[in-house]
Amino acid sequence: MFKLWSKVDFQNIGSLSDIEGFREEFLRHHGFGMKGVDYERDVDV
Repeated sequence: MFKLWSKVDFQNIGSLSDIEGFREEFLRHHGFGMKGVDYERDVDV
């Protein structure tokens, strides 16, 4: 697994990893990217 890290760069990260899946999970874990949420809506803070 760690041998791949030495080969990863900005050009091939999409083909060597699941960067989109990681990004989606990261955002969801931090409360973003949730379906049904209007992130443009004004909120009273």
